[in-house]
Amino acid sequence: LRCCWDRRLCGGGLQGEFYFARERLPYHQCRVYLQGDNRWQHSWALDCCLPSALQAWVSETQWNLLATRVTNAAHIQTGDAMVEFVLRYLYPPLAPVYASWRRRV
Repeated sequence: LRCCWDRRLCGGGLQGEFYFARERLPYHQCRVYLQGDNRWQHSWALDCCLPSALQAWVSETQWNLLATRVTNAAHIQTGDAMVEFVLRYLYPPLAPVYASWRRRV
């Protein structure tokens, strides 16, 4: 989690705020799944309940802070949803490209 929390530990770069480098993958503690389906009505969110596998390493306060940051970063703005809606009807192939570009976290 610390790697995902601090960009400098992930190598910085343009991968996104919560990028997890592939070479660090063997050292992960557990998988954490996002809720939602990446749409405006149900954008991705991280559950505020600390997974039992992480209770020995992560404080509940830090987990709640991370969950809040991830949920806020994944929130889809109303303007983006409207642009995507319009693109879906005016030029359908561009709508998923726009959505992918805007939802990079």
